[in-house]
Amino acid sequence: MQAERAGEMRGFEISGFGSADPEHIQRSAEYLGPLVPAVLDALYDHLFSLPETRGFFETQDIQHRKQSLVSWLTRTIEGPQNEQYWDYLVRVGKVHRDYGVPSYQIVHLIGWVQGTITSALLASDRSEKEAEAGAWMKLLTAHLDPMLLPYQAPAS
Repeated sequence: MQAERAGEMRGFEISGFGSADPEHIQRSAEYLGPLVPAVLDALYDHLFSLPETRGFFETQDIQHRKQSLVSWLTRTIEGPQNEQYWDYLVRVGKVHRDYGVPSYQIVHLIGWVQGTITSALLASDRSEKEAEAGAWMKLLTAHLDPMLLPYQAPAS
């Protein structure tokens, strides 16, 4: 696990996630918070519309799945981005891997979330909208590293 943790800071540095970005994430939460229910509905409508993702949810409690995404967003907003958070994201990736979700779907789902958050922020009249959108893009890109680590290891 030590090598995995060494990659944590490298991932954030490579994405360009800097010292001002956590503040941009937190400030954007006031605006984004009320949008979360509609975003989650749109996300699940999207996933249900695709045959390759629909099957993962046919036996799942959707309200529980939505609450899991709310928990992820809350932890992301509140921070800090530290070893405990890194470990949490590795566990998220492991759960998805063990459930049979292909890694490419994780990548594309993060892209969908990035696009949705970016569009919402850029459509607003917020003075810091570009910086906030950029912070989300960098952070969610950095999330891919720990979330995909379990896909590189044999399933246990």
